[in-house]
Amino acid sequence: SVVLAWSAELGSKMLGFYKSAYKHPDEPEKTRYMAATQFEPTDARRAFPCFDEPAQKATFSVSLVAAPHRVCLSNMPVVEEKPEGDTGLRVVTFETTPIMSTYLLAFIVGELDFIEARTSQNNTLVRVYTLPGSTHLGQFALDVATKTLDFFTTFFGCPYPLPKC
Repeated sequence: SVVLAWSAELGSKMLGFYKSAYKHPDEPEKTRYMAATQFEPTDARRAFPCFDEPAQKATFSVSLVAAPHRVCLSNMPVVEEKPEGDTGLRVVTFETTPIMSTYLLAFIVGELDFIEARTSQNNTLVRVYTLPGSTHLGQFALDVATKTLDFFTTFFGCPYPLPKC
């Protein structure tokens, strides 16, 4: 196991770990920000030191530090959430991913709402996250995602292998 400290600034382009601006419906005159990732094809190296080539695969243990009112997302379910000392922040730790390429890793920190459903065949949890006040815009995506997972479960004769989608 290798552990190292790393810091970097959030980028302003949609590459690596970057800052994205949006307007909140409660304060449309004010710009707010979230942090998100875009690692395809080789931009994970902008966020953390790695062998950022599709043929190079690894597992990822992700922890995010954020304000309590921010949603933290990554590929796997949350396993622990605890205060970060007396800073007023919290540390959100996720299950370790299966072996995968860096470009599949994702994490987001921001003010988000979500809608959810479960697949009919394997009861897999599917969530669609949206900007605050916009969950109605995610309903079509949620319907398609749950039906698609059920379709491919039948087609391949194999259930979706991860605990969430």
